[in-house]
Amino acid sequence: MFRFLDTNAQVEVTLDGESLDLPAGISLAAAFIAAGQTPMGHSPVSHSPRTAYCMMGSCFECVIEVDGVNQRACQIEVVQGMCLRRPGGTADNGSQS
Repeated sequence: MFRFLDTNAQVEVTLDGESLDLPAGISLAAAFIAAGQTPMGHSPVSHSPRTAYCMMGSCFECVIEVDGVNQRACQIEVVQGMCLRRPGGTADNGSQS
């Protein structure tokens, strides 16, 4: 489905308290999709799974907490040591905190 055009170095990030290696220098949303880390969260109303939709910052489907600040994952580049948290804490958890 996805193919990287060049070889990016892998960097370690923390996702919901677990270590995860992602390719450096690409958008966080693209890295999540390529790594199979979907859904990225759940709807606060219906609790349905959510993931990146537009991939250009127009929607807010890919919002994730990055180092304590809510960000759109499609607008953030993957860097070493990021501390990431999905809304609700896990991909499997439909509840909101």
